[in-house]
Amino acid sequence: MKNIWSKRNWVYLLMFSCFLIVVVSCTNNPTKPSGPAFSMISPFQFVTIGSPIGFHNPSDIAFDKDGNIYVMDNSNSRIQKFDSNGGYLTYWGSITGWGIAVDNNNYVYVAGSGSNTIYKFNSSGTPITQWGGFGNGNGQFDNPDGIIIDSNNNIFVSEEGGSGYGNRIQKFDVNGNFVLEWGSPGSGDGQFNAPQQVAVDQKGNVYVVDRDNHRVQKFDNNGNYLTQWGNANQLQNPCGVAVDGNDNIYIVDHSLNQIKKFNTNGNFILEWGSTGMAPGQYENPSYARIDKNNNFYVADESNNRIQITSYPYDFSNLDTFGIFPNPVHGGQEAGFEIGLNPGTSFSISIKDSLGTVVNQYQGQTTANPCILQWNMTAADGNLVDPGVYFATFQSGNIQKNQQLTYSR
Repeated sequence: MKNIWSKRNWVYLLMFSCFLIVVVSCTNNPTKPSGPAFSMISPFQFVTIGSPIGFHNPSDIAFDKDGNIYVMDNSNSRIQKFDSNGGYLTYWGSITGWGIAVDNNNYVYVAGSGSNTIYKFNSSGTPITQWGGFGNGNGQFDNPDGIIIDSNNNIFVSEEGGSGYGNRIQKFDVNGNFVLEWGSPGSGDGQFNAPQQVAVDQKGNVYVVDRDNHRVQKFDNNGNYLTQWGNANQLQNPCGVAVDGNDNIYIVDHSLNQIKKFNTNGNFILEWGSTGMAPGQYENPSYARIDKNNNFYVADESNNRIQITSYPYDFSNLDTFGIFPNPVHGGQEAGFEIGLNPGTSFSISIKDSLGTVVNQYQGQTTANPCILQWNMTAADGNLVDPGVYFATFQSGNIQKNQQLTYSR
């Protein structure tokens, strides 16, 4: 039989084979990453809300069900309103107040500390009602500061005191009718020494910053004492408190210019903040709130701004060392979460499933917690193959092991 394959056909076949080899080679060997294999990054992202008409010692923040933001512009004696993106909308009032809250129907409430009065407005600033007056009777106040509204529209007001009364929490219905009270001056369970901001969790439990006792106390919805945490070594001058969707608690320390996060059992998770004007720094921060996306807002009082903190990493269950995200997919970097005091030496060794070290790092923590990102490259700079890897963390006598899965 005559051979139908000419020399030209063989040349074409050889060229096609080379093309396939090139395509397969490019597919299986992604672009080599640039930059260092490991890098320290901040786990936090900061955004600032300013006002075209200015803030003067803003003290508190609240949100309505449409996502609009209300700021108690304390020393300007007014309320400023912004949209959910921080765009300025309007302002109203001539009220010396500290706390602000919004109910489920978008009515706005202000704790008027200067007049010992609670003011209720609609979302446009039209007055609806008010109640209070100086005194120690039901519905009277001595320097009301914090105000919060739970999911059932119950209103809780803290009284700092200072004129012989106060140091208690009062509960009202949405129309301002008195329901109950609890608290007295002192340092025992359920007692207060200058209570400040009040917060509620998803179960209706009430959290009160007990400023001069350097603690936060937790109560049920009817004022029965549950627990407390904090002391003078942890909290110097606590002022604000907020609770996120996972019932983690955030405490604002007015004097230390720090935010401290605890889990629902009162165990410390993380902290951030220092003195200054840069993003993530504060000057006498006061009250705080958390929106539906778990972004943290704080009134940065002496810097005359509202700062918003967000972070993609979840430190709730961090036990010294963790990995996020995990698994890691193509294009992502692994984040090694480290929960140790700043300046602590540590090392991380990464091995493949055969026990071969593919890369390693030695350094010191820069914050608590801090994030060390790994760009999924081996010591030669090339991407590691998809598969299972094992990261060993070592710091002094502490050793932690975590499994990491990588895919493209």
